[in-house]
Amino acid sequence: VSSILLEAPQLKVSAVIPNINLNLSKQMYKYLLSTGEFLSESEESQEFVHTEKMQLLRSAYRFGELYKRGTNYRSWNKYFVIFAGSYLYLFNSKTDLQASNYVYIKGSEVLTAPESDRDFSFKLRNRKNEEELFAAENEKMYNEWINIINKKLIEFKETDYTQDVTAAESVRHTEEPVKQNPNQIL
Repeated sequence: VSSILLEAPQLKVSAVIPNINLNLSKQMYKYLLSTGEFLSESEESQEFVHTEKMQLLRSAYRFGELYKRGTNYRSWNKYFVIFAGSYLYLFNSKTDLQASNYVYIKGSEVLTAPESDRDFSFKLRNRKNEEELFAAENEKMYNEWINIINKKLIEFKETDYTQDVTAAESVRHTEEPVKQNPNQIL
């Protein structure tokens, strides 16, 4: 019996991509973050990530600590959260440069969470009726998070409505009136 030794394929890629914007699913984003230990980062890329986090902090509506309950294990984890754009970016610690998770909140609603085993908790329910459970350290922090999230959700709705109306008006003004053919039988 002869034995055949198979070698695992090896691939090495070296590339520089100055700017790239990707829309990734949550699962793909988490997967890419987890493979980070296999990727080598240059000093330049680390500086870029640091700069990116600083820009995120500068554009943030709010940042601070929140607890989030896991969906599978139901345990509470403390995160440093940055609320910017339409996302809550969750960092494992304040010093981490990359978010370990994120929650898209546009189109969501904020709900109380009386069933929670933790004080000062609230739920975010998205358009798909999926819920994320969060909790603040105290009542003051709870109120600050709830107020800013609700304020931005209202602004998002107003912006969407304004864009929808503007788009509808531009269609209305650019359409040619339908000219009826007098010889056409109706």
